[in-house]
Amino acid sequence: MRSKNSKVKWVVSATVVALGIAIGLVYWFPPTEYDFYPKCILYQTTGLYCPGCGGTRAAHHMMHGRLVEACRMNIFATLFLPSLFLVLAWQKLVVDPKKSFFTLNASPRIQWSLGMAVIAFGIARNIPLPPFSWLAPH
Repeated sequence: MRSKNSKVKWVVSATVVALGIAIGLVYWFPPTEYDFYPKCILYQTTGLYCPGCGGTRAAHHMMHGRLVEACRMNIFATLFLPSLFLVLAWQKLVVDPKKSFFTLNASPRIQWSLGMAVIAFGIARNIPLPPFSWLAPH
């Protein structure tokens, strides 16, 4: 019978391997040239952009140092996700090393504000007038 500690190590190892594979795929296989990337169900069914539309293309551009192009695909993901990663890493390394990496230690007000920002971005990028239309992936 495995101990709890060995199960945790296995899950962490599998997660790290899966993330490494995903990062490698996005880096070496541009999303605009390959069809194996998942398509957005919201966009496919309604023609509306979700807050994540363009995120994979933005990640590809960020990995290659093309920040302007990344912002054109999804400015929210380009600016927010690296910041979120840094906050989570800081919390794990400095604030409370015992907590899970994916646990955001933030007040409910901050968590609600982040959620509302994501929703507002998703709505704004579907308004067909400048400056909102600039938020759509292109």
